[in-house]
Amino acid sequence: SDDAARRLALPISFLSGATNQIFYPESGQRTRVWLQGKNGSELYQQRIVPGYGHMDLFIGHQAHRDVTPIILEQLDWLDGAGQNGVHRKQG
Repeated sequence: SDDAARRLALPISFLSGATNQIFYPESGQRTRVWLQGKNGSELYQQRIVPGYGHMDLFIGHQAHRDVTPIILEQLDWLDGAGQNGVHRKQG
């Protein structure tokens, strides 16, 4: 609903492993596209990490090398988005 989308008008970074069989990357993509259509594209980013499944993003053998930098990059983006006034639209 429009009300649900409005409640999610805040910076969100979607992160998923490409081989995730629990939360498919496509479902995150559909959610991101829907939210962007309702609230604008500047609020949302998505990263899909090749070769990683669900928990592999956090406990995978090379997650420290492959995934942690992406997480840090996304946290920086989220922090910057908050500091730059990218937040909930009023309405």
